[in-house]
Amino acid sequence: MNKEELTPNETVVLSIIYELGEADVYDVLEYIKNEKDWQYTSVENFLSKLHAKGYVDRVKRSHRYRYKPKLPLGKVLGRVLDHLFRGILRDNPTPLVDYLLENRKLRPKDEKILRSLIDTVIQDDNKAE
Repeated sequence: MNKEELTPNETVVLSIIYELGEADVYDVLEYIKNEKDWQYTSVENFLSKLHAKGYVDRVKRSHRYRYKPKLPLGKVLGRVLDHLFRGILRDNPTPLVDYLLENRKLRPKDEKILRSLIDTVIQDDNKAE
């Protein structure tokens, strides 16, 4: 695994930090308590790795660190998707698009935007032929 690639647990913690704006270990534990049975040291480890990988900044306040996103969400999403495309999708976006459209994981507005983008790509490909 590339140093900058995120593990599934790091991805969960990073998404919580984006949601909250900034957080410490206790904030993450409180946020996730109904979904995960994580211990303090586990969350502390995830946050330390996110900091080492350059995804979050940290500032020591009192006796604990507060973490906040270092990168814009779009840049992080780009890294995650690049990893996904290079790996399991093998540069083929079709399974991802199918999943998003068939499982209705998109709001109607977002589905319309995605379909419009797909139509544009298809039209551009047809013009190139």
